Amino acid sequence: MKPIRSDAVILVVSQPVDVLTTLAQELSGLPKPQVIGSGTFLDSLRLGRLLANRLKVRTVNILQYIQRLDNMYCRLQQLQ
Repeated sequence: MKPIRSDAVILVVSQPVDVLTTLAQELSGLPKPQVIGSGTFLDSLRLGRLLANRLKVRTVNILQYIQRLDNMYCRLQQLQ
């Protein structure tokens, strides 16, 4: 991936996002804040839209519920 401008920003949209974002950061030589990964967020948006359409509710309500579940899962993982 080199040479690459030192002020470049790379956006990695993939699954698995963590592995491929790390690889992109290592290959590019850019600092971590300049290599951004997005994977599960996009999946959550798609799932939220599908559920909202199916349940005939606003997408924002579904996404808030998904976010609460995600936060709850993170807290439970921290307790273990």
